[in-house]
Amino acid sequence: MKKQLTLKKIAITAFCGLLALAGCTTQHSACAKYKLGDPITVFGGPTSSSGTQGTCPGSYAGYVIYTKTLPVWGWSTLTNTTVFTASDGSGRTDTKIVYNGKNFDSGCALTNVTIPNPPPSPKYRFAIYFPNNVPTTNYPIILTGFAP
Repeated sequence: MKKQLTLKKIAITAFCGLLALAGCTTQHSACAKYKLGDPITVFGGPTSSSGTQGTCPGSYAGYVIYTKTLPVWGWSTLTNTTVFTASDGSGRTDTKIVYNGKNFDSGCALTNVTIPNPPPSPKYRFAIYFPNNVPTTNYPIILTGFAP
């Protein structure tokens, strides 16, 4: 079943458990029925641009920013859940994961971040920073404890 909705020139397409929204794609396992609380995988396009931001993420050669367009802003935390994580979905062990909450809380760690329970914010955005070898295709992040 395929549904399509156009809202303010942004096409949102849902097909077989796949949702695409303004450059990020949320994917659930191949057409299986998603259960609230299952981890979700989000894909975003990498940017090759070097820089430095404090000690974490530190020096980087590129990054992927995972956001949703306004008014949605970011991924909502689920209720009745105690674990909120974001991890590198490719298996790389040298990336830094950053989260930013709508209430200005943030954190950064190597390959996996955990947001405190209870979460200080109702919604979060994420980024992955690459110290080298920036990918050229969409790159995955796995979110646990968040609504698609």
